[in-house]
Amino acid sequence: MKAPQGWVKEAFEQAATSFFNGNKISTYGLGFSIPFLAELGKHYPETGIYAMGVLGPRNNAHAPNENLNLDYTKRITCALSHLIASVGAN
Repeated sequence: MKAPQGWVKEAFEQAATSFFNGNKISTYGLGFSIPFLAELGKHYPETGIYAMGVLGPRNNAHAPNENLNLDYTKRITCALSHLIASVGAN
């Protein structure tokens, strides 16, 4: 996984500090565990591909009692909106 650089990194940092209580960004790579992302990576090898999701604190993904942390979901939605606006500005 390529870590964000330049204005992309700045946009991620601004989103993190703005919507996640001043926390800095961190990255976590799984080697494109989602097949669709692996295909994108093959077709666009020089492009940074960043997957964001709402799997936040105390969520139970793919379990019988799967749920979402609504506060985290709101924060990630705001951060994604910020990132999309940053793309348009750069």
